[in-house]
Amino acid sequence: MKADYKVYGNGGALSTHWQFPDGAELTLLANLGAQAVGGITVPNAQMIYSSAEVDAATLQEGTLPPWSVAWFLES
Repeated sequence: MKADYKVYGNGGALSTHWQFPDGAELTLLANLGAQAVGGITVPNAQMIYSSAEVDAATLQEGTLPPWSVAWFLES
């Protein structure tokens, strides 16, 4: 399994990416801060879970709302 991560903004937001031996890829986008964070790279994969604050339009703009998470899975 391969894994990597990237920190965004003031360090309160991050993306984590896991690639499994079978080719599946799991990505977590998380903003654990009180301010929205821009410049987020959203994976081209199915979103399998998001907190209530996250919506498709905001993600397409590359913005992650405060105190939010989104999980994506590509199999």
